[in-house]
Amino acid sequence: MTVSSRFKTILQYAIIFAVTFLLIGLSLRGLKGENKLEYLKVTWQSANKGWLLLMAVIAMLSHLVRAARWRMLMGPAGYKPSLAHSFYSLMVGYLVNLVIPRGGEVSRCYNLYKLEKVPVDMSFGTVVVERIIDLLCLLALIVIS
Repeated sequence: MTVSSRFKTILQYAIIFAVTFLLIGLSLRGLKGENKLEYLKVTWQSANKGWLLLMAVIAMLSHLVRAARWRMLMGPAGYKPSLAHSFYSLMVGYLVNLVIPRGGEVSRCYNLYKLEKVPVDMSFGTVVVERIIDLLCLLALIVIS
């Protein structure tokens, strides 16, 4: 790794952490009371960690299944990105969605391109197909309900 690429990586992480702390600060400004850190500490201590852990495991499994489904959609086009890179790109997309609504879909395709050289237009097509499948499943659930 060259010095310029190492600097670029460090700068990217610094920006990510700065944006993270900015967003946390913005989200906490609506809390009542003076000591927001104390409020967070008390809330964390009173939470049932078993339920939080179960929710985290279920959420990660859900994301893993979604990454595997996205990976399978790319197979017929001749691309087989690793499950880890698909999962990582999906998670980056979720993070970007917190800041830029619907920006995560584009960013996960770009991230997969950076990791696996899968063309953005091809992977974005699979994201569109994935959204159509999600919509059809939602409509089916509404009809069943």
